[in-house]
Amino acid sequence: MDFVLDVQREEKSVQKAIREAAKRNDMGSAKALAKEIVMSRKAVNRLYENKAQLNSISMHLGESVGMTTYAFMRYVYSKTLLYPYA
Repeated sequence: MDFVLDVQREEKSVQKAIREAAKRNDMGSAKALAKEIVMSRKAVNRLYENKAQLNSISMHLGESVGMTTYAFMRYVYSKTLLYPYA
């Protein structure tokens, strides 16, 4: 996930900016930047949750396709056994 890596890289630079703001005794800026970090972490967590949900849906769809194929092949096979010359 390229976007996640970009966000994490940006987070490191924001942490550095927070330290610099704290050294300058600019607590307003430091607090705003800290809130930005919290929001970015929440966004990354949401991305991971969405990815997990999409993987789960994909797995269920694959399972459904497999079961449908199995049922169809079983139906075709039973018809050829019952009526081999039809």
